[in-house]
Amino acid sequence: MLGFSLNILSLLAITLVTGILVDDAIVDVENIFRRLKENNALVRAGFRALMQTLLESGFNYSSEAHEGASWHGGVIEVRGRQITPNIPTEEVFTSPDRRRADGVIRVTRPMVISGQLVTGLRVTFEAGKIVDVYADEGVDVIRAQVATDEGSSRLGEVSLVDKDSRIAKAGIVFHNTLFDENAGCHVAWGQSFPFAVEGGMALSEAERAGLGLNMSGVHTDVVIGGAGITVTGTGPKGTVEIIRGDEWVL
Repeated sequence: MLGFSLNILSLLAITLVTGILVDDAIVDVENIFRRLKENNALVRAGFRALMQTLLESGFNYSSEAHEGASWHGGVIEVRGRQITPNIPTEEVFTSPDRRRADGVIRVTRPMVISGQLVTGLRVTFEAGKIVDVYADEGVDVIRAQVATDEGSSRLGEVSLVDKDSRIAKAGIVFHNTLFDENAGCHVAWGQSFPFAVEGGMALSEAERAGLGLNMSGVHTDVVIGGAGITVTGTGPKGTVEIIRGDEWVL
């Protein structure tokens, strides 16, 4: 109709509605863009090991990035222009070494996988691999997914988001990963991002694997952040706090 696809019309409708419902919507988007660049510059300082702790529940886990890994915001450069392909987005993320994750994560928001509601999810990692999965509801669909292939039980992404996220402030569970992942710190098991390593896009699968990048047919984001979360990072200058009480302090 009128030469527009349904997706373009839907995007236009969302943009118009956002502009009507949110005061200074364009300014909000510009602020997100600036915040992403600031966070990206801060976290690029060389952090490799991360420890994330949910103080209220006692769950904690640690992960480590591979040599040469870099952190990225939602802003990427395409043909010399900076764009944000995933809006809303306020995350700063990287791909960890698939061999280096230990501890227990507690997923803090319900999620829908293959049409199945999953609540109260807890996942245990040892030497980078998921070894135990528990949930109040929907555990079977998660256990089946992490058994999909060799990489589906290992991490492909670690992402930092604090309570100032617009999605977090909305207080709504959308049951859609592209929205819900922006509500807090999150991880994803499955496929990694080759661009998280310098020159990674030009490497063969074997070379990527040698660096610790994960490969899988799945990529599932789960939110583990929220009230009480603390994130510390270890880099060339030692260990410092990045997030305290779900708020950026770096």
